[in-house]
Amino acid sequence: MDPSVSFATHSDLEDRWHKLLPEEQAQADILLEDASE
Repeated sequence: MDPSVSFATHSDLEDRWHKLLPEEQAQADILLEDASE
């Protein structure tokens, strides 16, 4: 898998959990990228 592509996006997380604030979206993107490595 391409390491620059996350398994999921913050939008995927929001679909399954709740609407994220902008700062939560940024943090979620970082964590999802880390988890995809």
